[in-house]
Parts: sequence; C-alpha cells; structure tokens
Amino acid sequence: MLDRVLGERILADGGVAVELWSALANVEWQHADGGAVSYSFRSAGDLIAWLREEGSYLDWYCCAEPGIVSTDIQRALAAHGWTPKVQ
Repeated sequence: MLDRVLGERILADGGVAVELWSALANVEWQHADGGAVSYSFRSAGDLIAWLREEGSYLDWYCCAEPGIVSTDIQRALAAHGWTPKVQ
C-alpha cells in the first residue's frame, strides 16, 4: 500500500522518504479494520530503502526525529484507513 500511495513521490523526493521514516519509526499505525503495524528504526529504514529502490536501512536509519507524523503523510495514509498512535 505504501508503494502504491507514496512510492512515486518517495522515488522523486528524498524529503518525502525522510518524512515517512519519521512517521513509521516508533509509531503504531492502526487500521480501521482493527489491524495494526509498527516499525523499528531499522525496519522503517529497510522499508524506505526498498521503496527508493536503492541502498540499505543504514542510509535511512535515524535520518530524522522518530515518531513525528507530518500532516502530508497522515493524510495520505488516512485515505486508506490508517491512523497513527505515537508511542
């Protein structure tokens, strides 16, 4: 879902990738259907590297303050039923 919703923007703009890392690291995301996901710093970095189609988690590990969900990221994910719960 992240690739479909934000993939092109993340490929085009590293700043969006940084925003997404911050929104994933140390944040529990809850879905309207009752599901939930959370990412460690490393797994968030790994996901960003995969979405960017380059590098490794180390390229994104701690690239921003963890647990900060920008309005842009929150809106993009809310459109697909996801809301953040900052830990």
